[in-house]
Amino acid sequence: MAFRSIHYRIRIFLSVCMFLFTGFTASLSGAQSPETPSRQELFSKGATHMGAGISAGNGLTIWGTLEKHDLVFGWIGWGKVLSGIIAENEWYEGNVEFWGEFFAGEQQEPDRDYFVGVTPFIRYNFTRRGNFVPFIDAGAGLSVTEIDEPDLSGGFQFNLRAGIGFHYMVKEHWAVTFHGRIFHFSNAGLDSPNHGVNTFQYSIGLNRFF
Repeated sequence: MAFRSIHYRIRIFLSVCMFLFTGFTASLSGAQSPETPSRQELFSKGATHMGAGISAGNGLTIWGTLEKHDLVFGWIGWGKVLSGIIAENEWYEGNVEFWGEFFAGEQQEPDRDYFVGVTPFIRYNFTRRGNFVPFIDAGAGLSVTEIDEPDLSGGFQFNLRAGIGFHYMVKEHWAVTFHGRIFHFSNAGLDSPNHGVNTFQYSIGLNRFF
């Protein structure tokens, strides 16, 4: 029952967050429709943006993980476009971006344990869809956590994260951002046990483009 209840709490948590962000973005856009931003400006080489958000997810018993680990955390990030527009006028038109993310949060189940970390990503933005900008990204970084046996040992861990998401532009330089990612902790065999922690995380955030 405890495991089922954390799933309900995660769903309620995400529903409340989505409601709050919807209200906030409505206040940003007012009564008018969102303005169409200039892709040449917002996604030109060297352009930057910053963001912050929250994430919650369900544990997965895959790749050797013995227990399900439900995680909730907050994140802040900074990105810089590394390339000009690639494949102009093709369906996959877009650009390559560096995105760095710091996160800190708590495991909710099976025990309450903290974790913090940083992850640099390489991201590809699909920039041809007006206010809707999908992306894919993947990254690897470093973490410190209290999560331990039977799946982890030692406080120092590596993290691997990969997934898909999208920005929805609500103002010329503002976007609400949603993404889903696989999130993996392990120590790369530096200590034992090292079964790893795996979750699928759902995130919502707000980004400011410069």
